[in-house]
Amino acid sequence: KDDGPSLLSTTTNAEHRTQTKRMSSLETDSPSPSPTRQECVNTRYDDQEEEDPAEPAQAVICGAGIVGLVLALALHEHVGIKAEVYEAAPKFAEDVGAAMGMYPNGLRVLRDIDPSLCDAVRAAGCPYLFRRWERHDGTEVAVATENVLSKCNDSSISPSSLGLGLPVMDDTIVSSGDSSSRGSDDEEGDEFCSMGIMRWRFQRILQDAAMSRDIPIHFNKRTVSVDFINGDGGLESVSSDDIDQIVTVRFEDGTSRRTRLLFGADGSKSTVRRSVADPKSRLEYSGVTCLMGIASNVSRPPRGIYFPSSTTTKCHAVFFPTREDGEQCFQFHFPVPAEKADEGNWGTLSEKVGREECRELANKLREDGWDEKYLQPLAEVKRAVRIGFCTLVPNLEHWVYGETNGNHDGENANNKRPDGNNRRRGHVVLLGDAAHPPLPYIGQGAQIGLEDAGVLALLLKNLCLDASGVFRMQNFSRAAKVYEKMRIPRAYAMLDNSAFMGRMQQKRADNERHNEVKEELIRRQVFFHENLPVYFPGVQYDYREDVERVLATEASVVLPMLTEEQG
Repeated sequence: KDDGPSLLSTTTNAEHRTQTKRMSSLETDSPSPSPTRQECVNTRYDDQEEEDPAEPAQAVICGAGIVGLVLALALHEHVGIKAEVYEAAPKFAEDVGAAMGMYPNGLRVLRDIDPSLCDAVRAAGCPYLFRRWERHDGTEVAVATENVLSKCNDSSISPSSLGLGLPVMDDTIVSSGDSSSRGSDDEEGDEFCSMGIMRWRFQRILQDAAMSRDIPIHFNKRTVSVDFINGDGGLESVSSDDIDQIVTVRFEDGTSRRTRLLFGADGSKSTVRRSVADPKSRLEYSGVTCLMGIASNVSRPPRGIYFPSSTTTKCHAVFFPTREDGEQCFQFHFPVPAEKADEGNWGTLSEKVGREECRELANKLREDGWDEKYLQPLAEVKRAVRIGFCTLVPNLEHWVYGETNGNHDGENANNKRPDGNNRRRGHVVLLGDAAHPPLPYIGQGAQIGLEDAGVLALLLKNLCLDASGVFRMQNFSRAAKVYEKMRIPRAYAMLDNSAFMGRMQQKRADNERHNEVKEELIRRQVFFHENLPVYFPGVQYDYREDVERVLATEASVVLPMLTEEQG
């Protein structure tokens, strides 16, 4: 049967369309404060409504999503910078949006900010015990224990190679059959296990951590443009040498903020990116639309993450727990051609529309022979989201826009304005979805963004703090260059791995014969490696070790800067 995708391309009713227009990206993924928390937020954060003061900020972050807040916390912890965070949404919203996976590579970033922060995140989610590949009727293809991903000791995987050339799965079975190099049961693994967590719970923990550190977060601040200052710019307190390093961020409410450093963490539709990056890179629909949702009170909650694929419905799905009490997340991935993928229908569905769509989907899946354990979450749905996955085409060549080569000639490729003008510009850094909109198939989208934040903070700490611990801009160009060198190849390799995994799962659904071949591949790789090798480059990466390695092997390592008193 080939009519499964129609369930995801029906016309939205007026109620849903109105709600979609109101919804911001943060409201989908972030918590909404309780009255006490909101009172604190209003008092502490929403206090800047006047036009930008003369003195520029040291750092501004556009976007208070997960990556933006983690960056703010990392800069505060490692660099001593209290960045100002600006967010389009009117507030954090509780009990909205869907869920996400957290993996060891992302948890390490939280650990290094504050172990108690990492502990709080882990306590708010549910660990995966197993990773299971199944057919839609419940037939098991292969099962792997999840902690294998935390204790891989394969000699081919190192900080220098993770995501930078390690072969991903293809139609050739991984050779050797020797799993002795893989972590065995008696070896001590990493303290982190992958887990599922509601996005709003994660967001609330990050918000509380920011509040406890007095990190300013300003709501109702939708970024509309990024400008670069010429001449004196009206900044009497800024020296002429610094003038062209000042960036002005303008907001929809008519206010603005000047800053020496601007970090764009404003999501896949980033205004910051559109303001500074090559306009040839545009978001393109990937051909896949996902109906995801949160179900509660599921009587048979999964003890891990499940990947069923269906040759009858021609789709594949994911199920994973977010709490021990039966709460879980489901995701159904349908191939939907661009002409039927109406972006106006993407977003959080109203309760009425969500329940109706999940009911219709459950009826369809039951006719196609799906096991009831996959249908129960649809019956217990409390919130549903429809989204079409998009990627940047082509990928960005640069994520930093400024003096990355340490000169002022304005001839670097990433110093060119979208309008074609060549001149010096302020320091603008992209990270997270703003730099690399993700595909979800290996669970690394958010993790790569957290790595971006962690690497960036450690590079600024090691290269831009002087001997007395004061942040100096002299070495920002070096830090920016190393950031791009480290992050761009790895992020795009992870995107390639994810795209491959998505194609493999869809091929399992498209053709019976192809499904048999892929199932045999999965069985053999789990047998030889105790899990699928495509996951290892993501989860085994330690961003801190990689920063230390890169700084130690740089051809000319920058020595700590002198203080002003030392000359």
